[in-house]
Amino acid sequence: MLSRSRWLDGPGFWWDDWLVMGLWVLSIEMAVCLVYLRDSWAGRDAIGIVTPHDIEEMLMWVYISVPFYIIGTYGSKVVWVALYMRMWDFNTPFRKMCWATVFVLVAATIAFTVGAIVVYWPFHYYLDDSAIVRQFHIGINLLPVVYSVAAINITMDFWVLLLPVPKLMSLTGVTRQRKARICVVFLLGFVVTATSVVRLRYIVPLHNTTNVTWDFAHFGTWSEIEVHLSMISCNLPALAGLFNRLRTRRRAVRNVQESDSTGYSGSSNRTPPKTPKLNTWSEGSASTSEQRQSEEQYEQIIMRPAQARAPG
Repeated sequence: MLSRSRWLDGPGFWWDDWLVMGLWVLSIEMAVCLVYLRDSWAGRDAIGIVTPHDIEEMLMWVYISVPFYIIGTYGSKVVWVALYMRMWDFNTPFRKMCWATVFVLVAATIAFTVGAIVVYWPFHYYLDDSAIVRQFHIGINLLPVVYSVAAINITMDFWVLLLPVPKLMSLTGVTRQRKARICVVFLLGFVVTATSVVRLRYIVPLHNTTNVTWDFAHFGTWSEIEVHLSMISCNLPALAGLFNRLRTRRRAVRNVQESDSTGYSGSSNRTPPKTPKLNTWSEGSASTSEQRQSEEQYEQIIMRPAQARAPG
């Protein structure tokens, strides 16, 4: 929010920023679930210690967290696409592709969230007092469903993160080094993809586990990590713009101080320099001017001002 605030010369808030705020509120629930999972012996090798009630309570909290996990992971991808729509002009083929991607992501979010609630997994994933997992529930083979959600999630990660790369590389008036840096900021989102792959590895033991508290704890922990990394990754472009502006301000202040210090040392009768102000600084060299122009181009690319109208 600081990076978008106009108090720090940000571009103002837009749809992607409000989506991030909503997802952040929902992600808090995941942390709450981890606290209650810990109270239900999750993460401990507790064979022979836990009661059927403990297992039931732990699985209930896992079940509660599943819809929020789906909304958080798929919603963060919608935030990425909304950022692309903020950066590039209206009524272009790329923008239409972005709208199609948003439609697919929203449809998948609704379908998987409703499915997770209706299937009621994993609260009734176990039979009576046993820790033997059912492979079917209300006629649905659950394991392929879980793998499908994870596979589509990883596939959409690749699609969404690679979607703007051709547009970024075709930017005019930007050096290759700057283009590469911008692309790196976007591609850091693949850290979330790596987390999804690790989480997928911990889904495998769930279909025949006999140590419920231990196996489901890893599954829940990596789900939590993935959701919060998703929140961080979709904020990286905005943070890059904030750091860029702060660096430019610091460089401006330093140049003013050096200029005043040089002038003061050349004249013993001059009064000591006052505290420098940013609006009094002007570049003294062509290289500094070009660097500032590059910084302004970066701001135009990454931090496009918020539009008064809805995206379209």
